Amino acid sequence: MGIFVALSLIAESSIGHHVASAQVVQQTGVTITPAALTLDLPAGELEASTTFQVTNHYNTPVTLAFSVETDPHATSSSSTVLDQLLFGTPEVHIASGQTVSQTLALFDSQTLAPGGQQLTVVVQQQGQASASAVGVTASMRLPLTIVKESGAITRLSLTTLTGPSLTIGLPKNISATLHNSGNMIAIPHGVVKIIGSNGSVLSQGTVNVASIAMAPGQSSSFSTPLTTLRRPTFPGIYHAQFSYGLGGDTTPQVVSVGFVYVAWWHLAVLALVGVGAYAGVRQFRQRARGYSRKRMVAHRSIRFAKRGAT
Repeated sequence: MGIFVALSLIAESSIGHHVASAQVVQQTGVTITPAALTLDLPAGELEASTTFQVTNHYNTPVTLAFSVETDPHATSSSSTVLDQLLFGTPEVHIASGQTVSQTLALFDSQTLAPGGQQLTVVVQQQGQASASAVGVTASMRLPLTIVKESGAITRLSLTTLTGPSLTIGLPKNISATLHNSGNMIAIPHGVVKIIGSNGSVLSQGTVNVASIAMAPGQSSSFSTPLTTLRRPTFPGIYHAQFSYGLGGDTTPQVVSVGFVYVAWWHLAVLALVGVGAYAGVRQFRQRARGYSRKRMVAHRSIRFAKRGAT
C-alpha cells in the first residue's frame, strides 16, 4: 500500500497569460506534472522520495517557492508531519520555456503518525516584469495526502442506510452514509440490490462509481442509482441489500432493510375487488331484507286466516 500522495492543481488566482498574434493564441503559465505523486514507504523503511516536473510556459523567468502546510479543514492532519517532509530545492528559478525536476521526500520517525494525513503543498510564484509580460505574484495550492503503511488501519462502517418503508414502485436510488473509522485513506466500493419476495434480484447499482476517497474520520453519503433488471409481479416484503467494502480481496459487509412493495395496478385490482365486495354485500343485504319482508307478510296472512276461521 505504502505512501500515497495526491496532488491536484488548484489555482488561487489566475496565472495564465494569453498572447495573440496573427490569429494564433499562445497560452502561458506554470504546469506541474504528474498531478498525482506516489511515495512508497513500506514498514521498516526510513525514507521515500519522488520526482515531478515543473515547466515555465511564460516568456519571462519565474521563481517558485515550495512549502507544505497542514489543512485546517482536514480531520487527519498533524503539524508534526511537516518536519518529516523535505523538498529537494525549496526555491527554484526557472527560465522561460524551461522544465526542471523537483523532489519531495518523506522521512519516517517516531512522531510520524501511521495511516493517512491530509496536507497542502503551497507553490508561490514571482514573475519578473518585461516588455512583453507583467510581473505577477500568485500561488497555487495542491492537496497532498500521505499514508504511512506501518501501523495503518483501514476500516469502514455504515452509519445510515435509507430505504422506503412502503412504495408503489421500485426505488430509483438508495442512499447510504459511510464512516472511515480507520487511519488510512479509503475508497469505498459496493453494490446495492433490490431483492424480491422470492429472492430474485430486481434492480441493482454500483456504489461510488467516481471512486471518491474518504479521509480518516470522514463521513460521506453515497446515493446509488439503480438499474431495473426485471419487473416485480406480486406485492410483498422486498429488501434493499447494501454490500460495501474496499474492493480487492477484502470481504464486503452486507446490510439489508425491508420494505413493502405494492404496484399501482395492485391498488387498482384491490380497489375493484373492494367495489365488487361492497356491491355483493349490499345486494345480499337487499335480498335478505326482501326475503324477511316476504316471510313477515306470509306470517301475518296465516294469522288473519286463523282468526277468520274461528
